[in-house]
Amino acid sequence: MSPEYIGLLLIIGYFGWRLFSSIGKDEISKKIALSNIKETTVSSNAVPHTKKTQTIWNDEEFLQGAKIAFHMISSAFSTGKKKELKIMLAPQVYETFVSEIEERENKKQSLDFSLICINSAKILKKTEAMREVTVQFVSEQVNILKDESGKAIEGDPLNISVMCDTWTFRKKKNDTWIVCATKSEAAHA
Repeated sequence: MSPEYIGLLLIIGYFGWRLFSSIGKDEISKKIALSNIKETTVSSNAVPHTKKTQTIWNDEEFLQGAKIAFHMISSAFSTGKKKELKIMLAPQVYETFVSEIEERENKKQSLDFSLICINSAKILKKTEAMREVTVQFVSEQVNILKDESGKAIEGDPLNISVMCDTWTFRKKKNDTWIVCATKSEAAHA
């Protein structure tokens, strides 16, 4: 094997390991994805016999976890995995997503979703206490709505849509994050 090929395999292996270690498995992975949206905690012993904890906000770390959550929630929505969505969404958002899933199921339709890439993710707004953070995702997606026979009734597998999604993440009392608001529209070219 050539050194370039071995180097490429090592790089792919490293990124695969990083992805696996950050996502985890099944039910735990959903909790981990939303807990990956985090701040860094630093302890200091400036005053003797007193332990202070200071939280340092890191936009990049937050956005990494938000991207993982975006992909996981979008995939769970397209495949109708209500249990997974319940863990990651605020009740009113969950009800909206479930309503759309059930409408598809009643019509015997399915949604094929492929996230090609997230072109950008940026924080639009954050509260002073960092309890709510609004993120705009610009992504390339393929969404195909199919009837019960598998025939596409909306969307095209050869057409990649550029979408602009704005999601608000809210920190719960147990320091995990949930999505409490979503808005989606086609991005302007």
